[in-house]
Amino acid sequence: MLLIDGTATERILDMDTLQVTDQTREEEVEVEEDSGMSRMSRIVSARSTSDDVQGILVAYVQPGGQAEAAGIKVGDMLVKTSATIGDGMWPKGNIEGVKASLLSRLAVTKQASVLISRPTGEVTTVEETFSLTLKRPIGVQLRQVEAANGRREVVVSEVATGGVNSEVLQGLKVGDKVLAVEAALGGKLWPHTTVDGVVAAVNGRLPGTTVNIRFSRTVEVGGFVVPDVASNPESSEAIDDTLKQTVKSFKVLSEGSSLAPTGSKTHKILLSRSRSILANYVSNHVSNKDSKDYMLPSLAASKVLTVLAEADAQLDAGTLKQVMEAYLRCRDSEGAINAFTASTGLMVKKGDKEDRSFVWYGKDGSTHAITANVYAFDLDSGTCLLRALALEGDFKGAVKVLKDMLMWKENGGIKVDGVAWNIALSAARGREDGKGAIKLFDAMPDEEKTAVSYNTVIRILCGMGEVERAKEVMEGMKRGGKGRLLDKVAVTTVMNGLVNEGKVEEAMGVFSEAAFYGIVYDATAYNTVLRGLMRSRDYERAEAVVERMEDSGVKPDFMTYSYLMKSLLDTKKYDEVITVFDSALDVDSRVVRNIGLYTTAITAAARMRNFDKAMAYIGKMKGEGITPNTKALTSLVNACVMCGKPDVGLEVYEGMKERGLGEDSRAKLTIVRAYVQLGRWDDAMGVLQGGKSGGKDFKGNEIMEGYEQVLKGMTGEGEWTRAREGLETLLRYGFIPSRKIMVGIMRGCNVFRDAGGNTEDVLRFLFDTVDMLGERKIPISGSLYAYLLHRIADLVYSYGWESEDAKIFMEVGKAVRGAKLRDNTMVGAGNNWRRGEVGEVWGGLVEVLREEEGRKADDLMMGSMRVRVGGDEVDKVGTAERRIARVSGAGRGRRAEV
Repeated sequence: MLLIDGTATERILDMDTLQVTDQTREEEVEVEEDSGMSRMSRIVSARSTSDDVQGILVAYVQPGGQAEAAGIKVGDMLVKTSATIGDGMWPKGNIEGVKASLLSRLAVTKQASVLISRPTGEVTTVEETFSLTLKRPIGVQLRQVEAANGRREVVVSEVATGGVNSEVLQGLKVGDKVLAVEAALGGKLWPHTTVDGVVAAVNGRLPGTTVNIRFSRTVEVGGFVVPDVASNPESSEAIDDTLKQTVKSFKVLSEGSSLAPTGSKTHKILLSRSRSILANYVSNHVSNKDSKDYMLPSLAASKVLTVLAEADAQLDAGTLKQVMEAYLRCRDSEGAINAFTASTGLMVKKGDKEDRSFVWYGKDGSTHAITANVYAFDLDSGTCLLRALALEGDFKGAVKVLKDMLMWKENGGIKVDGVAWNIALSAARGREDGKGAIKLFDAMPDEEKTAVSYNTVIRILCGMGEVERAKEVMEGMKRGGKGRLLDKVAVTTVMNGLVNEGKVEEAMGVFSEAAFYGIVYDATAYNTVLRGLMRSRDYERAEAVVERMEDSGVKPDFMTYSYLMKSLLDTKKYDEVITVFDSALDVDSRVVRNIGLYTTAITAAARMRNFDKAMAYIGKMKGEGITPNTKALTSLVNACVMCGKPDVGLEVYEGMKERGLGEDSRAKLTIVRAYVQLGRWDDAMGVLQGGKSGGKDFKGNEIMEGYEQVLKGMTGEGEWTRAREGLETLLRYGFIPSRKIMVGIMRGCNVFRDAGGNTEDVLRFLFDTVDMLGERKIPISGSLYAYLLHRIADLVYSYGWESEDAKIFMEVGKAVRGAKLRDNTMVGAGNNWRRGEVGEVWGGLVEVLREEEGRKADDLMMGSMRVRVGGDEVDKVGTAERRIARVSGAGRGRRAEV
């Protein structure tokens, strides 16, 4: 026994969140701040399964808490607590007694004590008892032995294979002990420790009559050490090895033994050890969903069920609850539901679909399976089932299970509490479920309704877009009632609904009014208001909310900074993003230890072309122990590219691939830009094509953005052949070039011309481009058409009015303008695209530019050309047409019609 004294500064049952479980219900316990138990958040009433000690089983000890410092371990039993007055210690068998004792004790004095019991040895054997009804002569030979403790015992030395009791004696083994024999009169069993006593008791009745004899058998259940999840988390074989001997002994009992296996001590040991294994996995659960160890409790539960299925064992309610809890810890609703149906034999309805049922087999298939036990369905396992259905959003299924719980008659019925009702309510998704949830709330017993119930309904109504009805429910909470006073959850939920509808002013009104009800806001409430203000670009009031938040002693959390930084980034206030983030780092770097915030800061630095700042943030992340993920490193690559350091960006990208980080489409698009800057055209096209897949790794807008970068870069460098191939590839995969791509091509052509390039090369590429688009019946934009006319006019000016070349391009300009105007094909009005005629004309035009047969202005007749002019392109098209009309001697020309 271990006596632990409480102190005035560290009140006992800060043994922190003693989470103890066995076969009883886990529930939320809310305690007032001044009760001395404010940090005891999750505790469970439990009884020991030991025959020697009754108390509270410790299933979890919070690291770094007072309990761990005092030496309390998982598996210990809290046996006694201090009396209210004096030095006496009183035994305790449930958590309510512990709470009452300590609260009353701490009201009188500053100290309290608890008595802890810890097993001193490892249980490797159990004594199973069974009774046989035998006829005289019984056919059993006995011998007397002396046990290790000095007591005399009678054991079976030989069992007859024939006689009147041959069938009954098949389950008796040599070495079994005789405990008691039925008296000749009265039927009472009397213990015996000598052979003579047993013989006399048996023979004291007439031949042929029956006698009831109680035997015991020592069963080896093997040693038991809970697998060390922390050092070997992936070892599934450890579960097999730990339960191997216990399962073997249980199977022996199940196969022709006189013992009843279900409910035997061996069975209870098997289930108890299974629960201990699962509790260990649950308590060591890694809550990060991205961790490879996140699903370990679920995997352990499946392994335990497989082991129990190998033994054809039943699960009791407590073990089923522990199994389902392990699945639910990993949000594995399917596993929890399968465990329930396999363990109880009951089916779970999936909405309007067929019933869901499952059989859990052992490793050898259908030979062995979990033995169904309908009595494993109780309040705890039923509540776990409701949680699983709530995770799936199966409201109809949850309502059916709740009804089954309310109507359950077996094993004394189920007294359904408010927790189960609330979980069923929380399963509602969408408007149709919401209507049913409101009806369910109305049907809920009034005494079971709490603030959680009202908050759930408010959340459902807000999700349905019925914020006004949610406000009415909140008004009802203001009127008060037991357990349902207005709280910050309700207020925050309503504010969130209003913000989602863009009603920021109403949200601010709710925020201000709730202060009159004594509600102490937390960071979530402030963040909700802040999100609305930032969305409406009301930066002045947003700053005031942050100041009020700090004045109230509420520290901004990472969501606060996330809203601020994201809104500033969207409004291109990059300096302010950096200022906010750096200020947070200076105040408390732990607040912004979040990859998302670092990524936003790196993105802002990239757009400011501040390469050093971006690299410094990466270094700061590593210093804080934060491993940069794909998004953070993609932002860094982007910073490198925007700052003119594509080679560094490529090094970062290669490092990402070596570390096995996922390369998302944004990362690949950024690396395309790096390749373009370095002039590595083939590499850039290789990434865009995605291994000849037509860019299946990219979204449609990302494909357009990538080709815009590549084609702009190629045309800017005069890589006409590559640019034609790139455009042809885009068209071959069925993509229609976006307006942004065409603008990029024109900008690239301008870069080429500004660098001293030949305008005829530009025109030749543009004619090829129009020809490729025309072949696929894709109209050209008004901007491209105007750009084409301007470049033709440039050539006329450059060659001089009287030169032969100038005259030829005057005719070319008239032909191009005439092709567009003929048949009134503006805005795609013409439906007859004469491929052969247009192709011949454009081909001839290209031949003129190539000077292969000498430049001739004869026969420049063109087919109709499809041009689509946007509303913002009308002026530029008109300007270009007037200019080409002047240089070609055709006068003012006709303004384009749209």
